[in-house]
Amino acid sequence: MRTSLFRKLDVRAKLLFALTTVVCLFLIPTLPLLWLVAALIFLLSATQVGFRRSARNVWIIAPMVLIMAIFTPLNSRWGEALVSIGDFMLLSREALTNFLTTTARFIAISLSCSIVMQTTKGDELMCGLRAMRIPDEACLTLTLALRLIPDMSATFTQIRECQRLRLPNPDEEGTRRRPFHSIFPSLVCTMVCAMRTIPKSASAIDLRGYGRGRRSHYKRLGTGTLSLLVQLVASIAIPVLVVLAARLWIHFT
Repeated sequence: MRTSLFRKLDVRAKLLFALTTVVCLFLIPTLPLLWLVAALIFLLSATQVGFRRSARNVWIIAPMVLIMAIFTPLNSRWGEALVSIGDFMLLSREALTNFLTTTARFIAISLSCSIVMQTTKGDELMCGLRAMRIPDEACLTLTLALRLIPDMSATFTQIRECQRLRLPNPDEEGTRRRPFHSIFPSLVCTMVCAMRTIPKSASAIDLRGYGRGRRSHYKRLGTGTLSLLVQLVASIAIPVLVVLAARLWIHFT
């Protein structure tokens, strides 16, 4: 997916597209239409970054969705009861609706942001955030976090797999009784790898001129081009048209 459309777009257009999409998700009035928009965003993500990466992005937030599902019965204690034990209402229709609405928005927002992050280089993302008048310190912190956190997660997975394969019986690893003891060596190795990235991060900060009176910018985005204006208009128009079409559909039906 290195030749996808989103990789060719200007980073400012992609950031504005993600921002307007997030805003429009809170303007959609009905639950079925909200899930339809979330499905369309997943389809867009699958066409731009690949189906497996899109599914993996959804799988990453699955624990958060599970936690929300566990606390759904406590969300609403009134309304029409869907599941009850005697006189005790376990799940109401309002609680289920709130859970499905929050889940759809959570998935759609996560996918919208992941499309931008996975189709944009770190330096271009930093320039795009700077173009939106975000302070340099916040831009650098965000870009470093977005770069290092996935790297550390991938490093932990690789170390964990390598250590598991070195066992006499990798398929019979005893992780149920002592789960922390089994992952502790992997955590130590990951911590060492994280500490070894400190000089690289310090060098990256130094190359950007941090710590001096004047900060240097070795890369800038283009300005004033017609293609950029077209991309910005399209990035705003697409989510707005979706919301307007949804409202018209609801009004006439």
